[in-house]
Amino acid sequence: MWKSFFRQNQLFGKGNPSDVKSNSSTPINNSVLVAYDNEDRSHTGNANETIIGTPLLIPANTMGANGHMRIEPFFYKVGTVGGFTIKQYLNTSTNIDGNEILICGLVESSSRLSTGTFRRIVNKNSLSINNVYGNFSASSTDYDATNTARANINVDFSVNQYLITTVTLVNGADEAGYDYVNVFVHNP
Repeated sequence: MWKSFFRQNQLFGKGNPSDVKSNSSTPINNSVLVAYDNEDRSHTGNANETIIGTPLLIPANTMGANGHMRIEPFFYKVGTVGGFTIKQYLNTSTNIDGNEILICGLVESSSRLSTGTFRRIVNKNSLSINNVYGNFSASSTDYDATNTARANINVDFSVNQYLITTVTLVNGADEAGYDYVNVFVHNP
């Protein structure tokens, strides 16, 4: 996993620092990096759920009927006044409009200053019948074994989907966000 990530980064370089990249088509170990954002994106100042960064486009039909997707973000927080919640959603629009599907929700303590996680979405002989592993309520420790079950999410990957990341601070004096988000797709 990490070897292919670093090889992928070497292929694409940093590019324009303000860019959010998507639609790569260079396979590494049968996986394709379809979207990524490697710039610091954060929120501070209030305790409202706030979208950070630009929602990442996952183009229609990128993942086949038996494919799987791996979403790898790394989150951080500056300050220890209060905890924070990070959520990631999939939606056909670039905002939170009531139709989004929660795929990751991490609630962290005031002392947690960085956390990594990953989500794997697996299609089950269909573009719209799929499961997410670890479940959206999983803790930040799910790089290892987890006690959370898979969740049926039924996202339709035959249409464009956007990965949306939000931050909610307990205290607006803190700052929280991500250093990067990568989205890989593997089609057997």
